[in-house]
Amino acid sequence: MEKQDHAQLELFNRPTHAAADPHRREGFSRAFISQIWRYEKAVLIAISLLVTGVAAFSIGFEKGRRQALRTQSPSLKAVVAAEPVTPKSVETAVVPLPAEQQEKSMAPPKQEARNFTIQVASYKAASMAKKEAEALKKKGYQTHLLPSSNNYTALCVGSFETIEGAKTVLLELKKRYRDCFIRRL
Repeated sequence: MEKQDHAQLELFNRPTHAAADPHRREGFSRAFISQIWRYEKAVLIAISLLVTGVAAFSIGFEKGRRQALRTQSPSLKAVVAAEPVTPKSVETAVVPLPAEQQEKSMAPPKQEARNFTIQVASYKAASMAKKEAEALKKKGYQTHLLPSSNNYTALCVGSFETIEGAKTVLLELKKRYRDCFIRRL
């Protein structure tokens, strides 16, 4: 009996030699690879831009945070709310005063010292402080200059008995002088 080899393979048109059709499969694979490479390139560029953006943001955030901590004033660093101290109740005995002392005590009480002012700015040159003080006087503010030990002159506005009284004027002055603040005299 005669054997028939490769009877099934004859149904398909497959070249048996490499020279029969060498570019047919390679052409298809080259086009496919070049098509995929275009998408891969776009995806890789997008990922690299995303990574670069995240790195730049985090570096800028850290640098800004360090700079803000360096420039923050010491008074803002430690804001501590103190509990009000309530004095213990102390009973006192009422002793009647002689008539002479009663007359003296009926005199009008002295005006309380005005303890607070608003520091608007401080100047190295006293002449600049005087010019700005004159401009504020023209606007109706009571001004005074306070010399300091480090050769600066502080320009202050008003004198107030309470902080609440100073806060109303402070809000008006903040429009022009952003860094003004309330201080004790």
